Amino acid sequence: MKKLVIYTTIGTILVVSGVLVTGKVNAQELRLGNDTFTSKLAEKLGVDDEEVATVIEDVREEMQAERQAERDEAIIEALDNGDLTEKQAEILNAMEDIDIDRGKPEDWEEWKDYTPEQREALRDARDEIRQQEIIDALYEQGLEVTSDELDELKDVLQELGIGMYGYMGEGGGMQMRQGSDN
Repeated sequence: MKKLVIYTTIGTILVVSGVLVTGKVNAQELRLGNDTFTSKLAEKLGVDDEEVATVIEDVREEMQAERQAERDEAIIEALDNGDLTEKQAEILNAMEDIDIDRGKPEDWEEWKDYTPEQREALRDARDEIRQQEIIDALYEQGLEVTSDELDELKDVLQELGIGMYGYMGEGGGMQMRQGSDN
């Protein structure tokens, strides 16, 4: 019973805090061993830090599985409706296995000193590099894909509201989902 209360409380806290204070608690603060979020939450609940970290990781994995299932269902529906081609679905499946670095640029600290135009140019250059890395990785998996095909796939995903690989559905927000790391 105590575990159910802990899981429910932590799950509720995670959902509410994620909605209300998005960006306030970064991913590093949720990792085991960090003395900030998990420690404070454990203290308030009167439980061990490690137990809180385990519950947080369990909830995160459940939420990722739910998002993946929703995404898979949306892709199947889009295929059935003819909104997504077989090749596009094949590309999406192959992209599950590629690992493209989506971390911050090495000069991230200097970005605050750049003009908006410089930042935009740097973002565009990074996007081009990533797109070529994706094309190369897909080629290694036996898929020949062009930049135009990836752009078209991105547009289709946005129209369908299916988020993947830096692109969310309508609204164009960013999602840093890559393989099993996120």
